[in-house]
Formats: sequence, C-alpha cells, structure tokens
Amino acid sequence: MIRIAIYPNYGGFYTSKEAKEYINTRSDVNWRLSLAEYIDGLEDTHSNITQEVYDEFIRSKDIPYIKSKGMFFFKNLEENFGLAYRVKVVDVDNTKKWRISEYDGAEGIEYFKEPVLVDKELNMYRW
Repeated sequence: MIRIAIYPNYGGFYTSKEAKEYINTRSDVNWRLSLAEYIDGLEDTHSNITQEVYDEFIRSKDIPYIKSKGMFFFKNLEENFGLAYRVKVVDVDNTKKWRISEYDGAEGIEYFKEPVLVDKELNMYRW
C-alpha cells in the first residue's frame, strides 16, 4: 500500500513553495508520494473544515493552508485571486494495476479489472 496526493476537484492544481521545496529534496521519489508525505507531516489546523472555516481561509492573506481529517487545501498567496486548491491523500493498493483517472482536472484512482470472457467462440472479452 502506498499513499499519494491527488487533486479531486475540477480545474488546475497548485503546490505551495514550501511543498515544492520538500518535493525537490526527495528527487528519488515520485512527486505525488513526496507531496503526500509533506501533507501527512503537517498538523491539522481544525477539528472540522466547515464552510465558515473555508470562507475565513479564502479571505485571509496569511493562512497558507487548512487541514482536517484528510481534507487539505493550499492557497496561492502569491496571487490576489484567493484561489484554493484541494488536495487529497489517498491509499493505493500498488499490488493491483492502477492509474490516476482524470476528468476536467478532477483526479481519482482507478483499478484495472481483469477482462471477462463474453463469447468464447469469438474470443471476445470486455473490461
């Protein structure tokens, strides 16, 4: 089992300067593994991320991230737009074949299924 970081929301993604610095020190490791390690190493900032907590985070110019129970948001403090980027650290069973699926920027983990025989005479399978 491994832990990797994915971006589950639509749109682009952002990684903070501090996270990039950590990732760069781990050049022998895939950046998604390194980002997951970085996020896991940060303390939770709240017991729950409510809409009120999120709104305060967006308005603040000083809060670089919020984290609670596996929910994590970075904010690009170098921009004036106050955009937040959700990052999720997920467990992946790397004994199975898997990939990062993506739809309009939203990422998820997808495991490959073994083909199922549909018609033996035609040697036709479906996945």
